[in-house]
Amino acid sequence: MANLTTSTKGRPKAAQTPVSPASAGLVGGLRSALVGVLVGIGCLSLVAYIAVHWTERQVLTPNNWVEMVAPLPQNPVVASALSNYAVNQLYSSVDVPKVIADALPPKAAFLATPLSNQLKALAISTGEKVVTSDQFNQVWVTANRTVVTGLVNVGRSTPSQPPAGTTIKVGQVSLNFNISDLQKLVTERLGTSGNGVFDNLSQKLSSIQVGLKSTATQLRNYFSYIDFANAILPYLTVAALFAAIAIAVRRRLVILGASVTIMVLTLLQLIGLHSLRPAILNNVQNASYRPAVSVIYDTIVHSFNVMVVAVLIIAAVVYVGLILMTGPGRVAKMVKSWALWDKLSNSVVGRYTRQGRLLIGEYHRQLWGLGALFSLVVLAFWVKVDSTTITQVVLGYIFFVSLIQLLAPRNAR
Repeated sequence: MANLTTSTKGRPKAAQTPVSPASAGLVGGLRSALVGVLVGIGCLSLVAYIAVHWTERQVLTPNNWVEMVAPLPQNPVVASALSNYAVNQLYSSVDVPKVIADALPPKAAFLATPLSNQLKALAISTGEKVVTSDQFNQVWVTANRTVVTGLVNVGRSTPSQPPAGTTIKVGQVSLNFNISDLQKLVTERLGTSGNGVFDNLSQKLSSIQVGLKSTATQLRNYFSYIDFANAILPYLTVAALFAAIAIAVRRRLVILGASVTIMVLTLLQLIGLHSLRPAILNNVQNASYRPAVSVIYDTIVHSFNVMVVAVLIIAAVVYVGLILMTGPGRVAKMVKSWALWDKLSNSVVGRYTRQGRLLIGEYHRQLWGLGALFSLVVLAFWVKVDSTTITQVVLGYIFFVSLIQLLAPRNAR
């Protein structure tokens, strides 16, 4: 019995084998490296999830997209751009000076160009009023819903079942953003001022072609990647960060490091959004549309900015709160000296919490086994088992094991 010691409960416990300083240093170095890798994976996964989830929720969900862009026509800059585009389409489909010249006496033909310009200005002004009307808002909402629904239908379709209402050309996918109703409203509002110039319109020009620089197969692959990432990244974030904290020797430093890393990455995301804005505007060939594109860009990325800022604030609160509560510093000492902590520790909840942690520490291996068995049962009876489900279950189990390690007292494991 010389090599046995007695635990606090009177049970014999095997004495630990002495570990050489070199081995301890190697293990400590590997542990630190693993913690760093896990923190990096968790933080990068969180930042990537923000972008992927925003894309899935705001862009690829027709109802959310429509709700986001529905107010845009009420903006004067956007209304002016839409009106200009619609009128320019009208003028490109009809030789307005010629129509006016044919209607004038030969000696007054020189007035065709000035009258055409006046009609165009009147049409643009009328178009702006039409765009901001409730009547056009229904047209705008329907057109946006049609485009996004068509995009989603292509991305989530199968090659054997192409979606209806979408033109799939060789080398690209083309979606029609129909504005014929806007042109009809403009010509109706012009009334006699238009003098019948736009009576015979070619409807084939009454749409905005949204040509995607990808094949239908590539678009399906993009959707597959986004759906997989949206389902996996939150699990990967939680599993990696909790695993890093669980195996770390100095958990406080790991939490602080993860908080700082998340703050830096989210700030870089915001900087990237700001730097991307000029590049997008410069790619708009018609400079007169750039103000409208700027408004649309700001509207679309607003919800993304809100998500990024929310994560940034949470990370900052965790960092500052941990610093204030754990020290060093006068604030930490003052917090620790509060009588509230003693009351909580000696309360019924505090006692049951300590007993629960001791039980978890004593039976943590059995709990690991139950968790593994439960994971297998989930996979065995799940309706659809694919790579996404398997990955989620594995990462969920890693999180469960890490949580057990965090709840169990260090000296009870």
